[in-house]
Amino acid sequence: MSRPKSQFLSSLGVLFELFKAVTDRVLEKGGSDEDIARIGKDPELAEGIAKMILASCAETKPYKIAFIVESSRTLKKMIVDGRYDGGSSGIIAEEFPIEATGKQEVVLELLHFNRRISTEDALIEIERRGLEPAKFIHLLAFGKHHPELQLQFSIVALGSVLPPLGGFRVPCLNACSGRRCLILEWGDCVWDENYRFLVVHKS
Repeated sequence: MSRPKSQFLSSLGVLFELFKAVTDRVLEKGGSDEDIARIGKDPELAEGIAKMILASCAETKPYKIAFIVESSRTLKKMIVDGRYDGGSSGIIAEEFPIEATGKQEVVLELLHFNRRISTEDALIEIERRGLEPAKFIHLLAFGKHHPELQLQFSIVALGSVLPPLGGFRVPCLNACSGRRCLILEWGDCVWDENYRFLVVHKS
């Protein structure tokens, strides 16, 4: 079977712009020409770049998810159904109130600001886009339906806050040594580029 061809390879101008964009980012982060040359010599590096490109494309699409909410027991069951490898044992479902019961159908999206950002600024940007920060129950539904994504980047729900003494925490899906974890992150912090923010489209 012949390998599919890309239109980029037929245009040196476009190819140059793509290579320049990657080169500029590598040099800005302290890399060198030798680091850039590895893209053509290291198959695993090229494979990793390809996966990152496809993952970033996937996260821009809306995810339509339906689930049924009965009571606080729903959250406990959703944690179990999520089959998380670690972290979830310290989360008490009753600490996150359920606002409505019955069948819910929501459209979720992952926002990636591609820069370090504070919780306050992230919430301002979410509101500016006409979206709402996802709650704990949305995060659990998302984690069950798309378990592979948290192995690529951390996913935070800023719509549910647990206020302990000295700060507040928010639920997060992330990877711990290649294992899927459900944890609580400190919300009064600056999030780095690895984090995505789960948001809800207003109905």
